[in-house]
Amino acid sequence: MASSRLNISTTHATVIGDLIEEVSAEFDSYIDRNLAARRYTETVPSFDGSLYLRLSQAPIVTTGATVVVVHTPIGSTTGSTIASTSYDVLSSLGMIYSATGWDYSGVWRGNISPDRYVRSERENFSVTYTAGYSLPSTASAVGADLPLTIRSAAIKTVGQWFNDLGFEQSASAFRSIRTEDFEVQAWAPDEGGAVGVMKAGYGELDDGVMRILDRFRLDL
Repeated sequence: MASSRLNISTTHATVIGDLIEEVSAEFDSYIDRNLAARRYTETVPSFDGSLYLRLSQAPIVTTGATVVVVHTPIGSTTGSTIASTSYDVLSSLGMIYSATGWDYSGVWRGNISPDRYVRSERENFSVTYTAGYSLPSTASAVGADLPLTIRSAAIKTVGQWFNDLGFEQSASAFRSIRTEDFEVQAWAPDEGGAVGVMKAGYGELDDGVMRILDRFRLDL
């Protein structure tokens, strides 16, 4: 797909494949989570008065994949699975919501008027879940649909890095790549017919791409 959108010869398929992997890794690093769908098991604490368990990945997949929450009380080595009907999955936020709250996992202090000891919370909930997107290279994998903005940003970056490596392709092809945030102009030919200067170099993300990716960071 990237080759055809960028008007790049299929003789460079290996290079494009490598660049797609590099761009995907750079996107993951920038937003500090994995875009490709995969299975996770995390242990997380419950905080004072909180109705939410916060996970490190999103979106949580609820179609074709299960979410399992296991609670192990403080001082116990045996956990019990919490009924899925007792909580809601907030997919895009990477959170598990309980209207009645989660069992406090911290330490109490004091005898007459016990109080919660701040930052003493222990990880007494285990959550097994699938999160991420179904990428073009793993179309059969269970995952949420990849947002068009991320797809377009990835194609733009692959083309930019391809040019920075010294390869050539039709600059006019980039005029058709648009998202709601930016229009690709860096590749448009100048008056002399030469390809214009890129906004960012190989291995770097330009401002337009970073603005898009900023939406997909999780506030942990």
